[in-house]
Formats: sequence, structure tokens, C-alpha cells
Amino acid sequence: MSIKVSVVLPVFNGQAFLRPALESILNQTFRNFELIVIDDGSTDNSLEIMREYGSRDERVVVVEQKNSGIVAALNNGIARSQGEYIARMDADDIALPTRLEEQASYLDSNPLVAVLGTQMLIFKAGVKKQRKSRYPCDPNDVAKAFKKGRNPICHPSVMMRKAVLEQIGGYRSCFNAAQDYDLWLRVINKFSIANLPKVLLRYRSHDNSITQQKAEEQNYFRALATYFSEKRAQGRQDPLEEMGGKIDPSCLKDGQDQIELNDVLEYLNGYAQFKSGEADLHKLTNIELSKSIEFLSRGIFGGGRKDMAKFCEALFHTSYNVKLFSVSRKALRIYFTSSPRVALLFSLHNANKIISIYFNRNLCKTIDNS
Repeated sequence: MSIKVSVVLPVFNGQAFLRPALESILNQTFRNFELIVIDDGSTDNSLEIMREYGSRDERVVVVEQKNSGIVAALNNGIARSQGEYIARMDADDIALPTRLEEQASYLDSNPLVAVLGTQMLIFKAGVKKQRKSRYPCDPNDVAKAFKKGRNPICHPSVMMRKAVLEQIGGYRSCFNAAQDYDLWLRVINKFSIANLPKVLLRYRSHDNSITQQKAEEQNYFRALATYFSEKRAQGRQDPLEEMGGKIDPSCLKDGQDQIELNDVLEYLNGYAQFKSGEADLHKLTNIELSKSIEFLSRGIFGGGRKDMAKFCEALFHTSYNVKLFSVSRKALRIYFTSSPRVALLFSLHNANKIISIYFNRNLCKTIDNS
């Protein structure tokens, strides 16, 4: 019997949580799968644990490689897979027992969907409160979320069609972080992405997770993925392909494209400095303020709702003080349309201040008539 699902699980120094992750896959109600675990040059006991499970369960395939990063590990696992579907799993998460069964059944019944995620329950050791995700489920709603610059899917929860991954070229080695977001944006250009409404993954939050360690790097690559997607949507060649798979604006043929990508990289650096408290928007010229709101509107800037709220507020005040009302208006609108509740996520003082500004009729009239 041919294998239906290949579960690809990359591991680097994951011994702390690896056993429960492996057990959660091996105890699935769905049985027709292989579990490909890729050791990415771990220096702890991860490989020994993987070999232990491989020796007692023939469904476990242990792959060893020199430390090359998660993208290389993922592509290595996918290349060795035999299944029609590829399911992702991380070494610190826990799959609920019916996860593979429910995802495989959905993909069998919905041939137009290429990638299928699930809801997740975020938990942390020693913390009683758990949080459930609220990802959109319908493919149209997922597509709308991507257009707004959001990531509406949990990477370690997905099951994907292997044929689609092969068609679009898998994960791209340039993306040391946010490799999933780049993949989704390339998938959504041609295929549909959906989520199941049910929680089928317990997502472990801890200080050593990639999300915690590489937050700024993820923001950087997520922005580049968005920029590359814009160009593809315009019918242009993907800039990363034109640059030979590396971020080097000088390799672009069009001089205007070189200038624009250099601007993106420069403003990304400035945005990172602002978030860390090392940059002051009051020092920006009107042109730089306008460029900042442009990149903000295009989804180039990210980093979480709290960071976005602070940036929008600072951009609003700075641009209004120099009477650059077009930027003020856009900053205020982005602030509230991106998340109406985001004002409550940081200090009450700031929330009251910006709410009072928003409802100041004279100010709004001045801005809207500019």
C-alpha cells in the first residue's frame, strides 16, 4: 500500500520536548503515514532519541545532516518523502490524535485546496491560561487576510499537497526565517489555502522557540516576501529569482527596481531601530515620512500589533506636527482598521490620547479636507 501522508519534522537540539511530539504523531488515529525526522546537526541527545523511536517503529525514518538550518532540513525531508500529502510538525508541539485523519479527509474531498492548516491551542509550562487561535477557515477569507498583510495559518499545523510543493519549488533557501510566509504567498498566487475550525495542534510557547529567538529576523524576511509577492502580482519576474536567490539589489536589471529594493531594506532597518527605541521619527524628512506610510500601507512593516500601534501613533503625531496631513490621515486609519482593539494592548494613557485625537471633529475635518 502506498503511503498517504509524510510527516516532516526537523529537529535541532530539541531533546526537551521531542518525545511527546513524536508520541503525538505515532498515536494518531490515521495509520497510513511515515514520520521523517531530520536531525540538523544537534549537539544534545536529539539524534539518540530519534534513533530509539526509529528502531522500534518502522514508520519512523531518521535522516541526519550537518547543521544547515530549518529550510535545508525541510527540503531534505520533503525530497525523501513518499506520501501524497506532506504534514508539518515541530519538535516542541503536540498533535491531537485525529489531526492527520481529519486533514487528509478534507484534502481528499477538496481538491482545489493545496494547503490546509488547523486551529491551535497555545500553552506554556507553568501557565494555566491557554489561548486558542482564530484563523479564518474559508479559502476566500484566508486569501483576504494575506492581502491585508497577515499570516492566517500556523506552519506546524499544515498538511500540503506534495505535487504543489514540487511545482512551486518548495521552501527557498534565502529565507532563514519566515520561510513559511514566503511559501504561502507563492502558493496563494495559484492555489487555495484553508484552515479547519477545530483545534488539532497544541502549540508550545517557550523562550527557546524560533519565534521568540528570531522575531526581528522573521519580520525582515516577511517584509521581503511581501515585496517579492507584489512584483509577482504585477506580472513581473520574482526579484529573488532575478537576483539568483540572494538579497543583492545590484543584481536587478532595472535601475528603478534597485532603488526601490534598497529603500525597502533601508526603511526596514529604520523600522527595527524605531521598535528598539534607537530611532526618532521626528528626525525624518517629509519625503521619508511619506515613504514610511507607503511601506506601512503595503504591508512591508510588521512585527506584531503592539509594535504597529506604536509606530502608527508616532507617525501620526510627527506628520501632523509638520502639517503632512495625508500621512497623518493614513496613519490614523491604519491604526484603527488594522485592529480596533489594539489601543488597549499598551498603556491606558496612550490609548486615551489617541482615542481623543480620533474623535476630535475639528482635527478630523482638517485632516479629511487636506
